Amino acid sequence: MAVPFFLSVLLLLLLLLLCQHGSCAEDSSSSEGSHCYTAERLPCAEVDALQTIIVKLGLPEPLTSRNYCSKSIDDRSISFDCDCNENTTIRSCHITSLVTYRMRLSGQIDERLSELTHLNKIDLSSNQLYGTIPESLGKLTQLQTLNLGYNQLSRKIPPALGNLKALETLDLSNNQLHGTIPESLGKLTRLKTLYLQTNFLNDSIPSSLGNLKNLTTLSLSNNMLSGRIPKQLGNLLNLASLSLDQNRLYGPLPQELGKLSKLEQLYVDSNNLTKTVPKSFDNLKSMRRFSVAGNNLSGEIPPFIANFTNLTDLYLVGNDFEGELPRGIFNLSGLKILLVSDLNTSLSFPEIGNLTNMYSLILRNCSLTGGIPDYIGNNWTALNYLDLSFNNLTGSIPQSLKNATFLNRLVLTNNKLNGSIPRWILEKDTADLSYNNFTNFIQDNITDPPHHDSTEVKTLDPGKPDMDSILALSKNCTSKHHSLFINCGGARINVEGNTYDEDISTASFFSVPGTWAYSCSGDYIFRTSTLRESDKNTTCQESLYKTIRFCPVSLKYYGFCLRKGNYTVELHFAETIYTRDEDYSSLGTRIFDVYIQGKRILTDLNIIEMAKGPNVEWKPKFTTIVDDDNPLEIHFFWAGKGSLGDPAPLNGPLVSAISVTPNFDVNDGKLSASQIAGITIGCAFAPLLLFLFAWQMGLLGNRELREKQIEVQQNRSFTLQQIIDGTKNFSSKMEIGRGRFGVVYKANLPDQIKLAVKKISPPSEQREKDELKSEIGNLISLSHENLVQLLGGYSNKDLHLLIYEYMETGSLHKALFEQRHTSTETELSWSARYDICQQFTTRKIHLQPSKQGDREY
Repeated sequence: MAVPFFLSVLLLLLLLLLCQHGSCAEDSSSSEGSHCYTAERLPCAEVDALQTIIVKLGLPEPLTSRNYCSKSIDDRSISFDCDCNENTTIRSCHITSLVTYRMRLSGQIDERLSELTHLNKIDLSSNQLYGTIPESLGKLTQLQTLNLGYNQLSRKIPPALGNLKALETLDLSNNQLHGTIPESLGKLTRLKTLYLQTNFLNDSIPSSLGNLKNLTTLSLSNNMLSGRIPKQLGNLLNLASLSLDQNRLYGPLPQELGKLSKLEQLYVDSNNLTKTVPKSFDNLKSMRRFSVAGNNLSGEIPPFIANFTNLTDLYLVGNDFEGELPRGIFNLSGLKILLVSDLNTSLSFPEIGNLTNMYSLILRNCSLTGGIPDYIGNNWTALNYLDLSFNNLTGSIPQSLKNATFLNRLVLTNNKLNGSIPRWILEKDTADLSYNNFTNFIQDNITDPPHHDSTEVKTLDPGKPDMDSILALSKNCTSKHHSLFINCGGARINVEGNTYDEDISTASFFSVPGTWAYSCSGDYIFRTSTLRESDKNTTCQESLYKTIRFCPVSLKYYGFCLRKGNYTVELHFAETIYTRDEDYSSLGTRIFDVYIQGKRILTDLNIIEMAKGPNVEWKPKFTTIVDDDNPLEIHFFWAGKGSLGDPAPLNGPLVSAISVTPNFDVNDGKLSASQIAGITIGCAFAPLLLFLFAWQMGLLGNRELREKQIEVQQNRSFTLQQIIDGTKNFSSKMEIGRGRFGVVYKANLPDQIKLAVKKISPPSEQREKDELKSEIGNLISLSHENLVQLLGGYSNKDLHLLIYEYMETGSLHKALFEQRHTSTETELSWSARYDICQQFTTRKIHLQPSKQGDREY
């Protein structure tokens, strides 16, 4: 790595590394066990080792200096401290400190560092060092501070570091370290500060860390640690800060942590912790920052939190807490950050709220009712971020909020607020008032606030959309369609024969009239990200997964003008943001819920878990009903679980594509282009087709069908043609049974008269003809109240009909033998069945079972 000229000059003055007189090759043989020394009595071995180390760190080889033991005069320059023994006859010095903080050095840590055995401080932090941590560092038994943080060191933490018995500070944070935390670190009993956060450490937290009785700071956050939190950490009675957040820890919070009465900071957010907050935590009276967000904790929010009088930060979002938020929390005047979400018990603001130092307040989806109190704007003068979204707040926006001069982010979406939207809302950096009941909206062109000198203007309408405007879009249909395909965040594209619509807008609300719309609601808790909602930096090879749309809290897609019916909704997911080791984003965890038509169909969705890795597609399918009154709604909602603030806050819901396809015949009631063409051709030949049809059916010139009468009731007759018309010309939809010699059809006649018409297929063999003739003869001769009556018949050329009474409740055979297997409403008790059998036996009426149609008619 090239070093600027001014730094080279500085190094010439400050890197006093070599002998002024003679060379380290010179030996003194004045006494046994003599050593080589520089003019300043530094051991040559240390000077040679340091020279090699400097070169390995990317600096030029140091030149001869006038004075080796020189203090650094600049925190940004390299520093070598020496400790000299003035009490001996021979002045002896040793290098005791090596500091290269924030010099952007690139290289590896050389093994010869272990030859500087008198080092008590090593600070190589905030550079670009790579490679492994040398195992040989375990020889530096006098070392008190080892800071290698904010580099690119990789592989495992060497267990030999457990030999550094004098160590008080160990900082290996923000590297690329993998593997486990060595049990040997539990031997560092003098250790006061241990930073291992932001690496790729896995496995469980070793219980041996509970031996570090002098430890005041323990930070293991932002790794991949799993298992339970060791109860032995409750032995660290001097602990003031414990950070275990952003890991994969599970199980309950150990009640032993309640013994840490000196604890001021506890971060266990963004894990998989369960059960309740232990009652023993009531003892944590020194607590200033308490974060359990993004877990699965349940039960009530402990009332004793209101007794933490020193509390400044309280993070409770993204859990399964029940009940109310303890009222006493509103009296913690020192509280600056309060984040709460997803409470299922009705809650309202207290009459008095003393949170006068409040900076960020989130009470999202907390079943809040009533109005927004005036004291928020009048008394909370430091307030910058107010999120009261997804509640049941009513009334208007209080004018007092205008007095909160530092309030730049106001999120009130999804409430029941009404009245007018005040014009001062437009001055806020973020103002999301969508999905409320405001009576009017602001549509005003103003200069873009971040660019006061710019002539560019923008149109703001913070009250839209609301449900009325969404329903209006769903009613404004020029035609109906039966499918929907959206390439979320991307351009129009064809995939597997389907055309996915373009979706590239960066607005919070966008609609394609008559087809679909999306709305993006909410804001990031920590606004350190510059990634847009439609970011396209992905490494997926599949075309549908090269783009995404994601929002901080709520993302809704609407499908308009879909035909009424049952549909399959396919959602296309791929985790394309939390993927890189280089920026630690691969440590992130995205968890959100999915709703279709208001019903939650996916809870705590983690795309990487379902897809078995990042940049891998996962396509779940669901069925849903779309009616004529409401549009299709697909809602992606972040409930506060998963990564909260580190890595960058990109933890809202995302989706790559949406497809909606019908589960019904799309041609039912709708003519295709080929059908329209066929009809056009058919119309041209209609007279000929009609003639051929009539000739085929034997209707041309057949007066007999129009003149022959069949008496169906006393003094009520119908022609054969009327009866045939009643069967819709023997339509399959009118079929009610089949027998050995033909098909039985239902005939609907005027005055709600119904008949059964059996169209006989002429038998081909003489034996069959004789059987049919005998059967017809028997039917004509039989007459009984329990037998269906034959009303008449017809036989001429190719048309042979038998006409019967119609049985509304079906046949006796069905009632007796098929009732359990059909949907008939006729149900016979055993006594009724016995009476029927006895009646037929007494009257000597014999029913010969044959085919189904013959049993009925």
